[in-house]
Amino acid sequence: MVHWFLRLLSAPVLAVLLSSPVPVVRGLHRIDEKCSACNAIVYELDRALRFEVKGQSAIVVGRLDSRGKRVGRKTNYEVSELRVIEVMERLCPQMQHYGKTKMDDGSEKWQRVNYAEGDVVIDGTMTLGGAQGHTQGQELKVWCDAMLEKHEEQFEEAIKGGPEGLAKTICVDSLNVCGEDLKANVAELAPPPNMPPKPKKKKTPEEWKKYKLKKKLKDARNDLARVEKLKTLKTKERDKLKDEIKRFKNKAQKLKESIAKLEVEEKTLLAEASAETKSSEL
Repeated sequence: MVHWFLRLLSAPVLAVLLSSPVPVVRGLHRIDEKCSACNAIVYELDRALRFEVKGQSAIVVGRLDSRGKRVGRKTNYEVSELRVIEVMERLCPQMQHYGKTKMDDGSEKWQRVNYAEGDVVIDGTMTLGGAQGHTQGQELKVWCDAMLEKHEEQFEEAIKGGPEGLAKTICVDSLNVCGEDLKANVAELAPPPNMPPKPKKKKTPEEWKKYKLKKKLKDARNDLARVEKLKTLKTKERDKLKDEIKRFKNKAQKLKESIAKLEVEEKTLLAEASAETKSSEL
């Protein structure tokens, strides 16, 4: 129990507990990189759903009665909250395998830098490896975490609905970062006419310190909420397993008692047969 709970503690939680530094990411601002980032999330979600290992078909949701027996209703695992959480937990860490490419038209695009299925083909210009590559992957992961938190209900419905039509459901209808063609709106890429770019206010060292602390705290709280939800669901699974073990133990005990009775009957029959044999010999 403790082993899996510790394993669920993600990097932001451990960073707060151990007070270790975390990379600073700037976030996604351009509409083209947001649309591309959303397509990356959809790609990973589609892979997760299509290559998902089929396991249990139903889980019991309910409480334990005074005898320790699970009382409740059976729920299809395919549409259960447990499955949604497990899929979402594995989704955003995959974003660290992505890097940003600069296209010829000036737009920016996220592309995976490694594939288990085959070779990598990269369009545009990309810097691989090093601190920049790590920061970009972390940047996309942070944005993914934020989108999952903000649009949790929409992602939950999409996961339960299956892989078909994921891109439109998430990137067009929910996050609203892509057009119907699943590409960024070109008109939004250009700055408004006669409008000078808004100067960015530089943060003071004290402001950066507060920003980093606030972000660490927010990430830690989000991770703790997810861990608590998983802990509750895993506890229910554990209780269900305990019930099954208890039932099989009772069944095994009854079989042992039945075997013992049959063995006694067998010995009695053998003794009677032996006595009859000796009597006939006399």
